[in-house]
Order: sequence, then C-alpha cells, then structure tokens
Amino acid sequence: MNTEEFKDYLDGAIRKWRMNKASATDEWDEHTAACYIDAFQSVRVSVFGETLPAESLAEEREEE
Repeated sequence: MNTEEFKDYLDGAIRKWRMNKASATDEWDEHTAACYIDAFQSVRVSVFGETLPAESLAEEREEE
C-alpha cells in the first residue's frame, strides 16, 4: 500500500463513520462513531499533517 492508497483508505473510513454518526439511532452509536472519526483523523494528521475537511453528507454519499 502506497501513501496515496493509505490516504484514500483513511478518507473512506472517516466518511463511513461520519455517515454512521449521522444515522445513529442512539447515543451509544453516535459516541462510538465519533470515537472512530477522531481516531482516523488523528492518524491522518500524524501521517499527512491535516484532517479531512468536513463535507456535506450528500457529497460524501455521491463519492461512494
């Protein structure tokens, strides 16, 4: 896996968990999703020096 593939993997994971957070049916699911978002964003900052900017969920769903 090269760095661009790794960045794509992280971005996909962040987008997935953002959608999971938006569709959470209870506080536990929302909190779990937020923790995963924070974890993947932390790795992204450590490796690439920036977070994935917030995007609208409609834009994120179009990319899948």
